Amino acid sequence: MKAGMLTNPQAYLKNLPDPRRETKNKLHKLEDIVMIVMCLLLSGIPSRDTLSAVLGRLNPAMFSEQFTAWVDAALSSPWRASTSPSMVKHSEVALGNLCI
Repeated sequence: MKAGMLTNPQAYLKNLPDPRRETKNKLHKLEDIVMIVMCLLLSGIPSRDTLSAVLGRLNPAMFSEQFTAWVDAALSSPWRASTSPSMVKHSEVALGNLCI
């Protein structure tokens, strides 16, 4: 590891007991959810309320256009082979009120 770099915490996060109930609808691994939250915290991302307020004010049509352009570009790249189809499938859930 390079000096000044943090170790990847995912190996440690796998040891956390998952507090969610066992259902077939559990779509994401706990360590993935916690990792996203940690990245947000470490990068200084605003609170959930701030994010919700900003995302709620986005123009849905414009966001849909830009998101679709990004997905089209991503799916035409070599990166496509390693992406999960659920990334796009669950975008409406992840974005709350914004329907794309």
